Amino acid sequence: MKLIIDGYNLLKKILKLQHISLEMRDNFLKRLGVYAQKKAVQILIVFDGGDVSFNYSERVYGIEVIYSGFIDSADDVIMRYIESYCNQEELVAVSSDRQIVDLAASCRIGILKSEEFYDLLQTSEFDSQQNLKINSSNTPNKITSEINPELDSLMEIASRQIKLKDESVNNLRKPSTQKLSKSELQKQRKIRKL
Repeated sequence: MKLIIDGYNLLKKILKLQHISLEMRDNFLKRLGVYAQKKAVQILIVFDGGDVSFNYSERVYGIEVIYSGFIDSADDVIMRYIESYCNQEELVAVSSDRQIVDLAASCRIGILKSEEFYDLLQTSEFDSQQNLKINSSNTPNKITSEINPELDSLMEIASRQIKLKDESVNNLRKPSTQKLSKSELQKQRKIRKL
């Protein structure tokens, strides 16, 4: 799967700033690089501006970064890219820009609002941190078949302290009885891959 991201649209939405520094942009690109590697997706992020009049790209942290240059805007570059991928399921556009959202919908390209994608990114980072904590914890495990009454009794006591799964959590996961449209089902499938 390939993501094309409206760079400043995303950064300005999540940071709620009008000016994004080079350091902020670079830190975010690092995070995207880790996400791309973890999820095995290709990421193409487009920013307005650059050092020259034409658009150019570079590879940073394993992702492709395109600068639109002085003549085109990032939206122009993204819309041309979307048009070249019309009716192909492998592309998902990330933007809250109305023109890009409308074009992606008309080309049957997956679309994620900037805020939705940022939520996925944060969830992925949180899951990685939790896995790291779980894997690095020093919890004792019985790894032999040797009988040790003291250890066995401690393990039994500890197992009684584990809370049972709350049944209300199961109710939250039940699918709604409403049928989703075909486009909503496709969107959900794409989001699950991310």
